[in-house]
Amino acid sequence: MFGFLRKKRASSDDDLDPDRAAQFFRRGDYQEALRRADAIVKAGPHVGLSWRFRGECLFSLGRYREAVESFDKAMSLGGRGTEEIFLWKALSLYNGGQPEQAKQVIRDFLASGVRSRELVEKAKNALAKLG
Repeated sequence: MFGFLRKKRASSDDDLDPDRAAQFFRRGDYQEALRRADAIVKAGPHVGLSWRFRGECLFSLGRYREAVESFDKAMSLGGRGTEEIFLWKALSLYNGGQPEQAKQVIRDFLASGVRSRELVEKAKNALAKLG
């Protein structure tokens, strides 16, 4: 998932192992996954996918404002795995009590001219669900 880290980490230190971080996330240990996500982001702050993972950990912990900040960083960096970040950001805003801002994020995406049929459809469905 985060191949750039494999070269940087010491063999005895698995804090930077993205596969281990993902295992903790899948098990529902979001706090440990976040701890590892923070280490991964610190080691490679230029990788949007790392910021996305951090945001997903924060989202799962109900820390929506911080999740939005991580998703914003992921969107600004771009790259593989960041195409749908606007949906995570919108859901974070919605769950954080900001439904109008959530809808605006999706409207902005739809107005951006992105022509991925799949993403446009997901955005429209999300907007409909948010009401």
